[in-house]
Amino acid sequence: MIYSIIEAAATITDFIFIIWYIPRFLSVKFYEKGVISKLPIPIALLIFEFLSDKLFPGFDFLYIIIAVLAATAYALLICRKQYFKALFASISYVLIIMFFG
Repeated sequence: MIYSIIEAAATITDFIFIIWYIPRFLSVKFYEKGVISKLPIPIALLIFEFLSDKLFPGFDFLYIIIAVLAATAYALLICRKQYFKALFASISYVLIIMFFG
C-alpha cells in the first residue's frame, strides 16, 4: 500500500516535471505555440507509467525507450526548428528521471 502511494507520487512528479522542464529548456512559454494542445503526449506517458508495472513487470528498458520517444515527440512538437536542442532536452529529461526519480 505504501509502495503504491510512493509510486503514484513519483509518477505524478515525473508528469509535472516533463510539463515544466522541456518547455523551460527550449525557452518556450507554456501558453505560447500551442504547448497546451500538446499535453496528450505527456498524459499518455503518465498513463503508460502507471500501467507499466502491471503490464510489463521487470521491463524497465522498454519504459525508458517509450519515455524517450514520448519526450522527444513532445519536444519536437513544441520546438520544430531546433531538432538537436529538442532531442537533447528529451534525453536529458529521461536521464534526470532515471538517476533522481
